[in-house]
Amino acid sequence: MADTLQAVLWSLERKCIFRSGDGWFLPMSAYRQLADLRTVADAEANHRIVDGICVTGTTGGKDNSGQCHNLPYSGFRVADRIGEYGGLAGALSTCRECEANVAGSHEMKVAGCFGCLSIWPDSSELDERLWQIIRERSLEDRLYSAFLVTTPLWYGFWINSPLQRPQVEVLHEVLTGLCGDSRRIDEDLVPFVKALKVALAWELPLHVSIGPPGHTDFGYYTVFPHCPRCKAEAPVERWKDEYPDEQLDCQVCGQQFNPNEHHSRQPDDFDDDSLERLLGKVGFEEFTKRFLDHRGKTVKQVEEVLDNANHGPLLRRIAEVRKTRESTMRVLRSKPVVKADKLAPSITFALTDDLPLELVLVPAGEFMMGSAEVDDDPTAMPQHLVRFERPFYIGRFPITQAQWAAVIGNNPSRYKDDLDLPVDQVSWFDCQEFCDVLCKRRKRVVRLPSEAEWEYACRAGTTTVYAFGDTLSPEQANFTPFSANPMLGGSFENEKNHDRTTDGQFRFRPTPVGSYPPNAWGIYDLHGNVEEWCEDVWHDNYDGAPSDGTAWLDGEDKTPFRVVRGGWCSATEHACTSAARKQLRVDAGPPSRPTAEKYLDDISFQLAFTPYGFRVVCEVD
Repeated sequence: MADTLQAVLWSLERKCIFRSGDGWFLPMSAYRQLADLRTVADAEANHRIVDGICVTGTTGGKDNSGQCHNLPYSGFRVADRIGEYGGLAGALSTCRECEANVAGSHEMKVAGCFGCLSIWPDSSELDERLWQIIRERSLEDRLYSAFLVTTPLWYGFWINSPLQRPQVEVLHEVLTGLCGDSRRIDEDLVPFVKALKVALAWELPLHVSIGPPGHTDFGYYTVFPHCPRCKAEAPVERWKDEYPDEQLDCQVCGQQFNPNEHHSRQPDDFDDDSLERLLGKVGFEEFTKRFLDHRGKTVKQVEEVLDNANHGPLLRRIAEVRKTRESTMRVLRSKPVVKADKLAPSITFALTDDLPLELVLVPAGEFMMGSAEVDDDPTAMPQHLVRFERPFYIGRFPITQAQWAAVIGNNPSRYKDDLDLPVDQVSWFDCQEFCDVLCKRRKRVVRLPSEAEWEYACRAGTTTVYAFGDTLSPEQANFTPFSANPMLGGSFENEKNHDRTTDGQFRFRPTPVGSYPPNAWGIYDLHGNVEEWCEDVWHDNYDGAPSDGTAWLDGEDKTPFRVVRGGWCSATEHACTSAARKQLRVDAGPPSRPTAEKYLDDISFQLAFTPYGFRVVCEVD
């Protein structure tokens, strides 16, 4: 998740065969019509066109020696996008003679009549530097005559479009002075300064537009309330569906506006140019081989990179673990269990003389699994009936660090100041090892819960959003309310699960098990605190899910992703519902220790930190 940069798009008004339709001269129209030309030219210069396919995005892959390689991810067929113009050769021929072709640095420079300025508009350093240049060059009078002067200054440059000649002249002098301050800024700034010069020399209209404040997150693009004139963010709380129907004064340009009329939320398809979707799974894998070969990789490197990219080593390890676990449980399931144990409301395993592991009896029964609400997580749909013919035992608490250490002999957790804290950095493989050791010690079938068992135990007979009702409060669970998340503009006052660092910041971290009330069946910490591993293979929804409560293992030989449930301490309440689910790779576990230590007191790192724990199930027969 990230706030989007309020970039400035610009375009020179110069008609050509590539630009047509209503508003062809506007920056966004230029971007839509010309971006593919520039992308193809850049890809050709960097050897990213193979078999007529332009690769626009890559992901990282490694061979068995650890060497990194670029793997294609997104792209398009060149003929589909620019074939009607004669391909790249035709574009070069057309653009080479065009006076507006100013942007771009490589030899195959095309579609240089548009661009963007990726500069944070509300940077105090930028504002100070701009005013310094203006004073040094005695441009104050011309500035006030040409522009509506705003605070910060940057916003006011882009209110009028196209720019009038006096505005172009002032901007050319100011931004020429800004060039050279930053190599990163110069990449965008130098072409725009050239465009300003061309606009003056050839009297070409120069159109500009600054984007509104926004945020991309989980496949959605949210535009925050903003001033329609200068595009500065409105001084109101973010993330509301509706705002008071009242006029506000823009704190940047002074314009009056209604914030309720200038915000939106819409899907953002990050996978729009997926090569796998374009070519199909088999075709995509063959193309990847040719792409790597085109870039000079050996046959051995190609085989290793593709095997690793397809999770080959992980899938083989999963198969080995499954074989071991099934062998252990098969033997134990063939032995009868004492009948009295089945009927006890709880059972306790003594891990050491003074360290119990308590499990609660969950009765046989049925429930509706998932969510019926269309606006909720689509992966938790369709809602479906699950029936348990037998009861089972499930851990009253997540496994603690003391319990983990007693069984495995180490403690991989990030937070270690209290052994009653849940173990917080274990992989799915680690959980399987713990269960296998406990099986052999106790001579009972101990395993991870199925996803259905986990949700059934969490709901404890309820049909509400949470086990406590349709809302969740900080007194009921260890989570971070959406409205209070400091990364989203809020602040949190409950210090029970958010301890302060030396500089006064809150640290978002797990709490000792049992710190919050249990659900109706006496089970603790099912909402928030630590994400909990389940046995199931991840599926994108519940189409075809088992109805008997068993783990859904279809596809185990094809994907290394498993289900985790419950949310975690820095997650919002929306990720901590009874139905909320998430996927996690089986080898997820401790982060790089130097990285973790380096950013220990960094609030953004703490919010991004996700603790992975688990609880166990014991079968009754």
